[in-house]
Order: sequence, then C-alpha cells, then structure tokens
Amino acid sequence: MHARKVIACITMLLITLTTFPAFESQGVDSIWVDVLIDFGDGDVYWNSVRLTDNHTAIKATEDACNNSLLELETVWFSFGVFVNGIGGLRSPDDWSWWWSLWRWNRETEEWDASMEGASDLILEEGDTIAWSPSTSKPIAVPDSPYPWGQFQNNAYNDGDYQADPSPPVISYLWNSVDWSYDTSTIEMPSSPVGAEGRIIVNNWGGVFCLSNDGTLLWKNSDIMGSFTPAIGTGKILVGGKDGYLYSLNITNGKQLWKAEITAHPGISGVTSPPTIVRGKVYVGAFNFSGGPGALYCLDENNGNILWKNTTSSSVYFSSPAVSGDRVYVGTMGLYDSSTLQWSEPFGMHCFDARNGDSLWHYSVDGSVGSGFTDDSAGSVLASVCLLSRDFKYL
Repeated sequence: MHARKVIACITMLLITLTTFPAFESQGVDSIWVDVLIDFGDGDVYWNSVRLTDNHTAIKATEDACNNSLLELETVWFSFGVFVNGIGGLRSPDDWSWWWSLWRWNRETEEWDASMEGASDLILEEGDTIAWSPSTSKPIAVPDSPYPWGQFQNNAYNDGDYQADPSPPVISYLWNSVDWSYDTSTIEMPSSPVGAEGRIIVNNWGGVFCLSNDGTLLWKNSDIMGSFTPAIGTGKILVGGKDGYLYSLNITNGKQLWKAEITAHPGISGVTSPPTIVRGKVYVGAFNFSGGPGALYCLDENNGNILWKNTTSSSVYFSSPAVSGDRVYVGTMGLYDSSTLQWSEPFGMHCFDARNGDSLWHYSVDGSVGSGFTDDSAGSVLASVCLLSRDFKYL
C-alpha cells in the first residue's frame, strides 16, 4: 500500500510538471508587442500579439499575419529569414522595392530602420515594429494608427478604413461641430487628409496644416489650389493652380520639389488628386487649351517623371486608382474656355502602372469626373458603369 501511495504521488508530480509549466512560463516570460503592416497604398493593419518563449520579430510578424488573415511568405537563409511577401504583395516580382522592418523609437517618436533581421531582433515588452515596402517609413504611427492620407483613403478609392477616420472633426453623437477654422476664402472643394496628428487642406488661399484640435501649425500661401492633397513619407503632395505638383515638408510646409503637370493650367491648374503607391505618384493632367490630357507617374522622393501617357481628353477631378499593375482614370472631355463646356471624347483609360502602356480605353456619352473603385474581384467601378479589368462591360 505504501508503495502504491509513493507511485501515485510521483505520478501526480509528473502530471503537474508536464501540465502547468507552459502557463507559468507565459506569466513570467510572455510579452505584448504591437505589429503594423503598411502596404504603402493607404491600407494598414495593426495587431497586438502575445509572445511566450519566442520573442523574435519574425514570430510577432507570423502571429500578426495570422490574426489579420494575411499570407506571410518567407525564405530562410544561413543568416536568417527574408520576408518576401505579405498579403499577396511580393517583392521578388518587382525588385525595385522590398519589405523593410522598422522599430518604433519611443524617445524620438519615429520609426527607426532595424539594424537586425527579423529572426535576430529580440523584442521587449511594449515594443512596436512595422513592415512597409522599400525604405519608405510608414505614415501610420502608434499615436495616429489609422491615417487618412489620400483621396478616399487608399489607392483603390474604396474609402475603407479599419477604425474611426483620423482626425475626428465632427461629433456625430451630438451632431455638433467640435471646432472650425476660417481659411478666409470663399470655397473649399478640397477634401481634408490627415496623418501624424495633422490635418491638411488646400484652397485658393494656400495649403493649411492644422492640429487635431484645429490649431494652425503652418500655412504655405505660395501654393494655391483647390483639390485633395495626398500624404507621403514625411511629405505632402498638392496640386497648384499654376500647373505644378508640389511636394512639401509635412513638418513645416517648405517646398521639397515641384514638377510641371500641365503647360496649359488656365485658372484651375492640377485638378486631379494625386495617388501614392509604394513610392510612386500618379496624377492626371487638365488641359485648359482644349487639347488632350495625360496621366503621369512620378518618383515620390524627387518628382522625376517615370512615365507619361496621353489621355483622349482632360483628366479633371478623377483621382487615379491603382490595383496591382494597373492604373485607371477617367476623362472629363475637351474643354472650351470660351463657353466653359466639355465636349467628347469622354471615357475611361487603363494603363500599365509599371511603364505607362495603354491597355484599353472605353468611351461613354458624358464626362467622367469620378475616381474609379476597384472591388478586388476583377471589376472596376466608375460613376457611369461597371467594367471588368480587361475592358468588358458588366
């Protein structure tokens, strides 16, 4: 009987040791970290993940991608892991960019490029890491996690967001205005954009940068326009009435570069809200003289024109939509400045986003001033009709 009791005690001890150490290890060794996946086109995904015995950045990334249902593609080498695809976006398909790892610096409140690979970087409690294409820092930050950086938020123009849009200007609960700011101009056709605790809007009085409580941070009166700007990495892209696209420092509003978009700006200038995708800027051209328009692709860093292709008529209002390797834009028509009227051709264009080659053009009976929306299911939608990506009327 005594031997049986000893055996029973030993058995219970073994069960205890094999059942509960993992739980105790989580209590002592587990940490919480935040992971940002920024696709460089306006779409961002945040996740808080709990790490137990493995505190590496790659483990945090794996858990974050699993939580967001994003496919993670990795290749292991002798020196560690290389992330070559997240959510179906693969860098080896286009070696002009790659997935970069960042670590949030709490002291400087900036993203620092990680000096260690994802399999070597050991995280600590409360750390925040991010993945983004190329060397462009994410515009999302912990204090402003869901920026609204361009027209309709992302390159697809679908107006989608994962949380409340930032910044909240109107209190919907009480149907009252939280604050207002007088720009001293008669109209405000531009939609505001916001990131990093800043709100940007432009009109005929200049470019205005406000804080989330409506305080003016800076104003650039030299650049006047009236169409929605876009926020890039540390910069703001805004079209001017003089026909140039300007890049401004987001901190102080100083000009970084400018590029001529139309030689015939008339009184409106650049009227197409720019779209930013992984370091490239797409913007349409309005032709006040009555001739055809154009679609431009520029380098976000320096304003160099990567490619340009003619459209059948002016691009006016329409913001380019980019999905995969295709970019879509609508045309308003040929402009007659004497009658202030538009005449055909009207239509929609699809270009190869990589080199500007024209893929198809679809004519319609009236002006197309809207931006396209890509439904991620093989269709693109404009205000006039639904088309397949391969130019088939639906």
